[in-house]
Amino acid sequence: NRPVLGYTSNDSIVDKAGVSVGDVIVKVDNNEVDTPKSTLYCIRKITNEKLGYRGIELTAWKPPPSIHVSLAENQCMTEYHILSNDVPPTSWDWKSKYVVVGGVVAKPWVINLYYGKRDYDIAVSEINAKRPKVSVKVKSWSLIGAKLITPKPRRIHYSTKNRPWYYIVVQTHKGKSIKISHPVLDGLKPIIEGVKRAIEHTKTYQGF
Repeated sequence: NRPVLGYTSNDSIVDKAGVSVGDVIVKVDNNEVDTPKSTLYCIRKITNEKLGYRGIELTAWKPPPSIHVSLAENQCMTEYHILSNDVPPTSWDWKSKYVVVGGVVAKPWVINLYYGKRDYDIAVSEINAKRPKVSVKVKSWSLIGAKLITPKPRRIHYSTKNRPWYYIVVQTHKGKSIKISHPVLDGLKPIIEGVKRAIEHTKTYQGF
């Protein structure tokens, strides 16, 4: 229940300072914090006193390399129009999307597809600002009752590409088929792990 950083925006102050997802906040200015609630309280209190976030000093503990921090997000190739679980016949049928499973602005069992990381950053900023609607486009599906049709990634080789692509197929409980691919297996792994965690998390759901 420690205050673990779950998100950073590209080129932000914390990003440039070397702070990353998984770091644990231990102090806000000179105030020790040990829970997410106490951290938010401290930040809000100091923000009100200073009339803004500028000048707030955060002290964080960075986990050693032996501790793996998994982010269930990455820029991938996607396809979600074909009704069957078959992959598209050509590489041109895929669309590049920034895929996020869960994340800081969605339920753990929701998969969101943004145009890019920048759009995701905008969505996070607007939702945290409590805007009624985000200004960026996003495709969103619930993974409650979903199935991972491909427990292990499969490969598809297109004649227009130098190397095969790795892909997975996720089928929602309504039968929607979502294909996600990446030219490098390691690029797909965060999404696979995120989808598996989300499906496992929702196995006991009884709301249908």
